[in-house]
Amino acid sequence: MEKHILSEKITHKKENLGAVSDKNPFAVYPHKCKKCGYGLAQLIEPGIWIGDEDAVIRYKCGKCGYVEDVSEKPR
Repeated sequence: MEKHILSEKITHKKENLGAVSDKNPFAVYPHKCKKCGYGLAQLIEPGIWIGDEDAVIRYKCGKCGYVEDVSEKPR
């Protein structure tokens, strides 16, 4: 009685999905990050929840993701 061994090698080819970057593609606003010094940030404005609130603006660094809150100071 003979034994037969069947083997199959499966290889997966990686697809090239284009240029992959660690930088945020939405970071187009010129703002210097206080943490890493990168010059572009994503502008985030969540909106006003209550009518007498000041607007809140956030900058999210395009490189490290650090979020900085910027609010108008009372006059």
